[in-house]
Amino acid sequence: MGLFVLLSLTVLSEAMVMDKKVKESFVLDTVSAVCSYAAHYKDHLKYWCRGYYRDYCNIIAFTPNSTGRVALRDTGEQLIVTVSCLTKEDAGWYWCGIQRDFARDDMDFTELVVTDYRGAHTSDFWSVKGKGLTRSQKTRQAASAFATPLVGSLLGSSA
Repeated sequence: MGLFVLLSLTVLSEAMVMDKKVKESFVLDTVSAVCSYAAHYKDHLKYWCRGYYRDYCNIIAFTPNSTGRVALRDTGEQLIVTVSCLTKEDAGWYWCGIQRDFARDDMDFTELVVTDYRGAHTSDFWSVKGKGLTRSQKTRQAASAFATPLVGSLLGSSA
């Protein structure tokens, strides 16, 4: 009986699933996040929030509303979040969530990395060796593993 309850809680705790854990985009571009959820949550309120910790993230918008540069669309199986006209300050940790009345909200996260312009890559690093500069190439995956989340503001809310 105990194993059944444990397995049930594991399955139920993954009701909201983000499409990618790290999203990379450029200043002035548009980025979208797709959060899939279980069908029985179709009529629940969904939201998009910002912050490193899920319990302290600042809600930016609830379905069916959109605010400023953030648009939410609920298809009945997915919450699609689109952020337009990106700035460097938009970089950080974001969560999509399903509001539940008598239980902890189901949530999943992504980290947004915003690069200044298309000519720059988060995978390029410069280092000093001797008297000259040396360029070393790193993979985007390795670079994102060392990324520090930016705690700042988006659309007037603080993280």
